[in-house]
Amino acid sequence: MSAYLLESAFCLVLAYGFYHLALRRETFFQWNRVFLLLAPLLALTLPALHIQVFAPDMVAPSVAVAPSPVIDLPTLVAKVQTAPVALRATLVQPVATGWSLSVSDLLWSLYLIGMVGLLSRLVIRFWRLHLLLRRCRRERKGIITLAVSEDETVPLSSFFGTIFWKKSTEFTEKEQLMLAHELVHVRQWHSLDVLLMEMLVVVQWFNPLIHAFRHSLCAVHEYIADDYVVR
Repeated sequence: MSAYLLESAFCLVLAYGFYHLALRRETFFQWNRVFLLLAPLLALTLPALHIQVFAPDMVAPSVAVAPSPVIDLPTLVAKVQTAPVALRATLVQPVATGWSLSVSDLLWSLYLIGMVGLLSRLVIRFWRLHLLLRRCRRERKGIITLAVSEDETVPLSSFFGTIFWKKSTEFTEKEQLMLAHELVHVRQWHSLDVLLMEMLVVVQWFNPLIHAFRHSLCAVHEYIADDYVVR
């Protein structure tokens, strides 16, 4: 399992590095959204597959070998795959003299505590959202539901088919643009993207790059909605 976590983290480094260098400044927002969703999934799936990568010196002599690239990717992958083996002797050592708890057990305990903590926080956030919906007056407007709070100020936001809106008798021109912005989030199922990314964060919470993926995906969502309103 330690090998899987290390290899998946390595794949995340490659994926986010490519996005940061090649795609971050591009205006193909929908393609960026697809990449930011698929790249973490592939990074968590590929290490579970048994793919044998040959280093250049393992190729048969009869086959013409191209000049070695600046970055020897097969060798780099091989080093990542053998790293857990090199660390295994350290992980089985006890945390302190006289302790039966090994370093590996301690790390796994911390990992599970982090997962449980993030899952608990996600459940609490859903529960608070449920309580907020119960306090709101809901109005059906076509494909969406406007949730209007009578007693408290609710920040303009959306979750699946529900848009949280302030108490108002009529929409001004500015408010119509704001509503159009939130409608893009609803129609393009951005909440589903966020929910999927939250689950990936739970699995790889210790990896700062998965948090970078989440931040970048939320930014792309805003770019998509703003671009639609501007057009």
